[in-house]
Amino acid sequence: RGYIFRVLRKDTELVTNVKIPLRRKRRNLASFVVPFSFVGVLIGWIYIVAKQIRGNYLAKSVAVQFGDAANPRMTFFSGIYDLHNKVIGGRHVYVQRNWGNAMFAYCRDEEAWTFTFDLEADGDVGQLDPCDWSAKSEETEAYGLLSTSNWVTQDDESGSAIPFQFFSLVSNDCSLHGREDICGDYGECVDGECHCDDGRYGRACQYKMPCPALVRDGRKGDFPGLPGTYFNTGLTVGFEMVFLEGDDVTLYVQDLKEKAHSELRLVGNHRAGVNGWKEEFMGGRNVRFLEVNERPVYMRRGLGREGTGPLQILFFVGRRWALTTSEHIDGIADPYSLSEVASFVSSNFLTYWTNFEVLFVSDPLDSKTDTDIVTPTHSRFKWYQPLTGKNGFVYSSPEINLSLTCFFCKEDINICHNGGMCKNLLDWEAESDSYGVGRPRISYDLTRLNGTIDKDWGYCECPSHATGALCEILDLPPDAGCYYFSQQQGVVDPIVDCVCHESCKTCGIIGSRDDCFSCFDGSNLTKIWKNGAGCCGEDCA
Repeated sequence: RGYIFRVLRKDTELVTNVKIPLRRKRRNLASFVVPFSFVGVLIGWIYIVAKQIRGNYLAKSVAVQFGDAANPRMTFFSGIYDLHNKVIGGRHVYVQRNWGNAMFAYCRDEEAWTFTFDLEADGDVGQLDPCDWSAKSEETEAYGLLSTSNWVTQDDESGSAIPFQFFSLVSNDCSLHGREDICGDYGECVDGECHCDDGRYGRACQYKMPCPALVRDGRKGDFPGLPGTYFNTGLTVGFEMVFLEGDDVTLYVQDLKEKAHSELRLVGNHRAGVNGWKEEFMGGRNVRFLEVNERPVYMRRGLGREGTGPLQILFFVGRRWALTTSEHIDGIADPYSLSEVASFVSSNFLTYWTNFEVLFVSDPLDSKTDTDIVTPTHSRFKWYQPLTGKNGFVYSSPEINLSLTCFFCKEDINICHNGGMCKNLLDWEAESDSYGVGRPRISYDLTRLNGTIDKDWGYCECPSHATGALCEILDLPPDAGCYYFSQQQGVVDPIVDCVCHESCKTCGIIGSRDDCFSCFDGSNLTKIWKNGAGCCGEDCA
């Protein structure tokens, strides 16, 4: 159609439909291209599937932190879990790093990922049943554990599912695509885990090295009824990190040293989440200290009316810090021996599997929050006595009037109070009988810690009217007031605030009244007046 003559249409069709004959070789090649392409795609697909089956695309390890509001025991299973070659429900399982008796696996009956444990498994994951679960995710077909969400735990009595109020599950594999920066600016990724720079600590090198000695705030109380605290109202230096110096287990500040047992294991390990003796660069040298659940263990020699008492032990149990004594941990042959206790903790202690009693417990320390610090010294931390202490706890109310802090000062972090001055540890001198020269009034030689603490930390030199590790305790004469403080050297902030109030009058401890405190807005001044040093206002007689 559209052509005037039939012959014109025929010629046009000949031009537009030219047929060029293919060579025989090209025809043969075309017949092979499609099958070979299919085979190539199939091989690539098989290769990818094989790597997936081997778990090559999964995180080599994960870090989990369980909440404990619904089921207190779950917090004890917080830690690092490693990818295992065992496949259950068509998916690789993750096994507890410290012990092979707990795992994450997929349960086909529940159509969900689950967490299960069994003390009798004796490290054999084949003995664990993922469908006999203690925690599980929402229903999912996800191949990877990290793709799960909405985890619940199981009530021990009713068996009903209870959502976790807090649950954290993250990759611990810095070599996994997209996780290369997990070590930040303070470490290097080696074989999937962070190797931290000198002076850094934690599985992601997120912390500075921990303070080697903790002290309670002298303005507050102590742990009430803690065994071995018969005389501890005057004990300034509290808990210390436990160091392994050569063959000696050592508490430096308390000058307590015992020969280590030959069965000490995991000496100098670098892997996060492995209980034992951690080797780190601290205070300008390599040191080894006792670690449990990715935090240092602190101990204090308890004393009683009869003399030497048990070791008081402060350690992290997965989400909270807990305090117990060596007499409240089953399995320690000699609870009065530092070496025996350290040997047991480094070799045999696991928070759920070990039978021990929690005497005091802190507020939660949750991953990726502002309370996620390396020591139990957060300003908002509260402490409680648990209502039940055997492998689980429900803490009491109200909280204990207690606060812990690092013994050492640092100008921008841990300051000296009440006019105290932060001095270099090299300037430390033994305590004098005369308090004319301010010193922290303790009988310990802090220079013993010179090799374990960073050089920019120091000790507080206190004026004559203040005591305590950080000069936080005011030691005032009964008639102390504005004039008294104006005569003290080194007391700056309280004096400035005090003289700025024209109506400030000296009234002494007896004359102080509660309503006097309300007219002061300076934080340092308020502390002075709350100790009964004086008050403000013409009505204060």
